[in-house]
Amino acid sequence: FEPEEIVHGKFMEFDGKAYGFSPMESSVSVLTTLALIKDLNGNFFSNGGVPDWIFILPKEMAGSPNVKKLEQVLREKKNSRHKGGNLIFTGEVTPVPLNKFDKDMEFRLLAIYYTGILALAFNMPLSRLSAILGSEVSAGAGATDNSETGYWRAISSAQDYWEDLLNTQLFEPEFG
Repeated sequence: FEPEEIVHGKFMEFDGKAYGFSPMESSVSVLTTLALIKDLNGNFFSNGGVPDWIFILPKEMAGSPNVKKLEQVLREKKNSRHKGGNLIFTGEVTPVPLNKFDKDMEFRLLAIYYTGILALAFNMPLSRLSAILGSEVSAGAGATDNSETGYWRAISSAQDYWEDLLNTQLFEPEFG
């Protein structure tokens, strides 16, 4: 494309220059962490909601026929798309729980915090956040009215910007 064939728009401007990062680009690490939190919980339940186990065989030697048979059975019963797994130890070993899943939403506060960061990056008002996050976020009635007004004003301003941009750089020149 030639420069005159491209619609030129800026997301944010500071001191007359385009600001280099959009809210989405600056939130990549937050989004990645939220995706990993969802994946951790999702993978646990897609694995049948069963944690990984350590099998301790104190009277067996590593590589014995019994150990090899147990390894074979576990491999056959385990779905290959699951990333977790079981361990087998021989000898005297103290058991250690693996991937213990005994909390409702393991990283709940981190997920709430990161959701708040995303909402603030997109100028979402606090009144909208409380509906998403529940009792973790609250605001007074006055703050709700002010933040709602600012939120809708920002949306209206963005709509006006894109309307003017597309009309002046695309619809009027190309379609009259």
